[in-house]
Amino acid sequence: MVVTSSRAAAVKYHLALGDYCKRNGYENVQAIVAFSGDVPNTDVKEASLPADHHFNELNLNPGLNGRDMRKVFDTPDYRVMIVANKYQTGFDQPKLVAMYLDKKISGVEAVQTLSRLNRTFPGKDKTFVIDFANEAKEILAAFKTFYREAQLADIQDPNIVYDIKQRLDGMFIYEQVEVETFGNAIVDLNVTHQKLYSLTQAATDRFNGKLKTLNDAIDQWEKAWEKAHDEGNEKDMEYADVQRSEYSKARDALMVFSECLSKFVRNYEYIAQLVEFGDPSLEAFASYARLLRKRLKGITPDQVDLDDLKLTHYKIKKGDNLDGLLPTGETPQLYGITDNGLRDAQDREKKYLAELIEKLNNALGTAFSDTDQVALVVHVSEKLRVDNVLMAQVQHNTMEQAMKADLPSRAIQAIAGAMSSHTSMATKLLSDESTRDVFLTVVYELLKRDSGADLLGATR
Repeated sequence: MVVTSSRAAAVKYHLALGDYCKRNGYENVQAIVAFSGDVPNTDVKEASLPADHHFNELNLNPGLNGRDMRKVFDTPDYRVMIVANKYQTGFDQPKLVAMYLDKKISGVEAVQTLSRLNRTFPGKDKTFVIDFANEAKEILAAFKTFYREAQLADIQDPNIVYDIKQRLDGMFIYEQVEVETFGNAIVDLNVTHQKLYSLTQAATDRFNGKLKTLNDAIDQWEKAWEKAHDEGNEKDMEYADVQRSEYSKARDALMVFSECLSKFVRNYEYIAQLVEFGDPSLEAFASYARLLRKRLKGITPDQVDLDDLKLTHYKIKKGDNLDGLLPTGETPQLYGITDNGLRDAQDREKKYLAELIEKLNNALGTAFSDTDQVALVVHVSEKLRVDNVLMAQVQHNTMEQAMKADLPSRAIQAIAGAMSSHTSMATKLLSDESTRDVFLTVVYELLKRDSGADLLGATR
């Protein structure tokens, strides 16, 4: 979305963008322009048209053919919307990822305008605001009016991305030569998507191989525990339980790699907007990590958009993230990112995990420890994660919609399968539908956000 200062400016932007794309052969970038009424050419001064010509939405957007502009912008036909007041606020399009501001805004208008980007959509993992007209302090003042006062408690250490990368290096899922080969490939303008995809195959195979080995071992010791239980052999039951616990811990540690990889990408992309690292090897690793994390989530080559992995240029952009409400009278403290992604007790991620644990407590009661409750919900979610159909339902639907699909029935099967190791809780969940419904909302959250490892860590 391009936000302009006037209707005439919107027309000029539309004509200039169309001319630029035509001259450079960008046939897949089409823009629509939105404004009310007619704009005389005397305001635009387009030399190729007579002075008495008038611009309007109909003659500037001939491809609409009477279709609603909101619905058309939801299709691949148009990638850019140029606005002048109309659609600047109150326009809900979750695919919107970038906004260019060429207009002075303040107060509630600033909050409402920038909030157009604040919508989630599958595959949308970052947003951009490029502001040519406003001062950062003015935008901050507008948000403070609605989100109360924010104060910086600590300075962000840009070297944190190196700390996270060091942790990833120490997990030995990838080899340095593989990252270097990937880095050399992405600067080749002729490199194919399949080539880049193949360069992450070795690390993907190592991760999946270790995960399968650990899952097989856990299943083996679960069966051994069940056999010992049936035979009444407490000694063998205890030994099997210890072995199963050790392999489960190893699997948790492996899943931390996936979480840590995602955190590296998120933190690198955030800090790189503020600091120029000047480190080509780090930039190459960031691109490698961005693709590898998609591989570990089971995304196939045809689903991965690798256009942004070609390193052509860099641009530093400064932005603020001021979302989130606070209790009345409380002044928020903004802390820098740490190498494990955790901040103080006010950190939103910690709060989210605490809310999940509290939800489990409310459903299952205090008869079971936090650790046991979390162990079961993570166990169930990881069992379900291998079901590609179910995961597609979770990732592309709301919780309400997912609960009407395969999630409830598949979760009941997984809970029943955990009877041997979580007898009391599994029995309660299978016999009490209301408790199970709450439990399923936590399972959904773990599948949606892939936060099982974080939840386990929160109980330790």
